[in-house]
Amino acid sequence: MTLRGSLRVLQVSGFRRYWLGQTASRFGSGLVPIATVFTVLDLTGSATRVGLVLAVGTATEIGALLVGGVWADRLRRRTVMLVSDGVRTVSQALLAVLLITGRAEIWHLVVLTAVHGAGQGFFRPAAAGVIPDLVEQDRLHEANSLSNISGSAVSIVGPAVAGALVAQVGSGVAFLVDAGTFVVSVVCLLLIHPAERPGEAGQTFLADLRDGWREIAGRSWLWVQMIWDASNLFFVVAPLLVLGPVIAQQSLGGATAWGTVLACLPFGSLVGGLVALRWQPRRPLLAAALILAPGYAAPAAALALRQDLLVVAAAEFCSGVAVTLALTNWTTALQQHVPPAKLSRVSSNDVLLSSALLPLGYAVAGPVSEGIGVTGTLWVSVAWTLTTAPLVLCVPGIRGLRSAPPGNSAPAVATVGAERGDALADDPPSS
Repeated sequence: MTLRGSLRVLQVSGFRRYWLGQTASRFGSGLVPIATVFTVLDLTGSATRVGLVLAVGTATEIGALLVGGVWADRLRRRTVMLVSDGVRTVSQALLAVLLITGRAEIWHLVVLTAVHGAGQGFFRPAAAGVIPDLVEQDRLHEANSLSNISGSAVSIVGPAVAGALVAQVGSGVAFLVDAGTFVVSVVCLLLIHPAERPGEAGQTFLADLRDGWREIAGRSWLWVQMIWDASNLFFVVAPLLVLGPVIAQQSLGGATAWGTVLACLPFGSLVGGLVALRWQPRRPLLAAALILAPGYAAPAAALALRQDLLVVAAAEFCSGVAVTLALTNWTTALQQHVPPAKLSRVSSNDVLLSSALLPLGYAVAGPVSEGIGVTGTLWVSVAWTLTTAPLVLCVPGIRGLRSAPPGNSAPAVATVGAERGDALADDPPSS
């Protein structure tokens, strides 16, 4: 398929408006981490308070995911997204006003960061389920690729813009810009009309929650992939982010060098998104596992071998390519093979499970490295992802799950139903 052909999904007006709104919103969100850190430092001068505020935002987002997933399947997803964007518009605008007028205190930042995190926790599951309501099934892969491309692009630009805004006009303006991008998202959401279906009527909240878990438990490819993702974040990503700066300080050139390495990840993600536009494997989870294992291992191995900055940066770039390709395949597989009425719950559980072990990984990486050394810890990371990948590929559902056949133009909501889900899950056709 040509690149021009891959972009035909933008001819779908509903998706085009949604994509533009989310690109603007992601740009604004890219300003927040740097603006938050420097706001806390300006108010308190305490690194401990920085960690506290960041932890509050993460904790409230994770805490809201399960509830948000259920409500996104019970209600119209666009409605949940509009309310979430509205809440975050207010929280960011209020924080901007407090900062610009010089009235902000640390408790304001803690409370409003918690509100913002909760809004994000409700938004993400709804957003995960809305793309299949906007595009035909054979365009899902392209739609997900474009979403990843825009996310990667703004993750490159956002931090640089945030640094300039904070340095020149103050962090309050950065939060105000973020609030403005949520307004853009709201306008774009109001202009789309997804073919949504409310969830099953007459069930309690807990029953809906249990249904989401049953959907995962009944499909081996779902829960095996989720557990593997969580373990890679614990064994590979957390040690890399904790110990990478240590090695950078010792042999690569310090903070500037490590910043260069990390900057290569979104560049790789951008390239991965472009590749995904042209390449849709017939067996998406098989391809994802084969790509992801070396992608995770490469940066850890380069650091363990004490390679120079260019090699480590190249390994991180390749990791960005691999992770984005795998993520696109995974997202498309979810959208094609999970019943639409349960997609938000499954997506929220996916994010929750994947994220749950990451803080623990951060906590134990340092003590483990003191026992077996920094290099030894990184080699454990490499060994984990490379040796567990073959085990994951032993699962028939992961090896055999197929993408929707080319030319299938039926809307995803019409072709992926509960009655087909079990057949597609653990007994895919063999070749």
